[in-house]
Amino acid sequence: MRVPNDDTALELLRETGPLAVSSANRTGKPAALDIESAMDQLGESVDVYLDGGPRGETGEDVAASTIIDCTGEQLKVVRAGTISIEELRVVVPEVLDLGQDAPGQDA
Repeated sequence: MRVPNDDTALELLRETGPLAVSSANRTGKPAALDIESAMDQLGESVDVYLDGGPRGETGEDVAASTIIDCTGEQLKVVRAGTISIEELRVVVPEVLDLGQDAPGQDA
């Protein structure tokens, strides 16, 4: 589940409801800050691009999203980002930090 920190994306979601989408960048690559960068990275693998203008030029937060794996018995941060592990633990104290394994699991 992803909740964007972007007015354009939030407005779209209010109109459409939830969408299954990815980041506007390839894994390990920097975030695309404009539509041209997104198209360079993702090309024809994306059917529709939403151009809300460039990001990061007006002091907007362009930090990566925090990604949490919810597929196992215990929630686990797989990418640190805007929401810190400390903030997550206020809501879910048992969430595992990046690289931390649950007791009894192999790395």
